[in-house]
Amino acid sequence: MEIRQYTWKNNSMSKTLLSKIFSQLIENDLNTREKQDDREKRY
Repeated sequence: MEIRQYTWKNNSMSKTLLSKIFSQLIENDLNTREKQDDREKRY
């Protein structure tokens, strides 16, 4: 029972970590795209 609880906690923690990483990646991607758009508009 304790082990199950521990793995469940671990799982939820890793899930939040993953979602954080993914959101960060998406944000970075959006930022780079915006910068590219700005460059294209300048030319």
